[in-house]
Amino acid sequence: MADAGAGLIKNILVFYYKEGVEPGICLCIQTPRRALNFNPHLYLLITKGGLDKNNKWHSLSCISKNLLERKWQYFLLTRLKKNLPKSERTKELIDKLFKEKHMFITYPKKEKNEKV
Repeated sequence: MADAGAGLIKNILVFYYKEGVEPGICLCIQTPRRALNFNPHLYLLITKGGLDKNNKWHSLSCISKNLLERKWQYFLLTRLKKNLPKSERTKELIDKLFKEKHMFITYPKKEKNEKV
């Protein structure tokens, strides 16, 4: 799941800037909740842009929520399809999830610009 999250952010930067912009990414996978139920989700902190091969900074003001959700769905399901045991039931479930809209919810948050 972590490699899918990092790949997602890098792919989105390619969408906005073509290629070669490398973001800063810090991520954490959380599986249990307070009630100790299994609820895997991913937290990502990313820089507002990235460096190109010449160490020039390219800013990114925001990422489209719809783009983020659809690409996250693709990145996660593609990796699950590749890594889960091959069975007809798994294939049917993943194919069904590929068709769902708004199944993979993201919560992109803008940075808080606080005056010190």
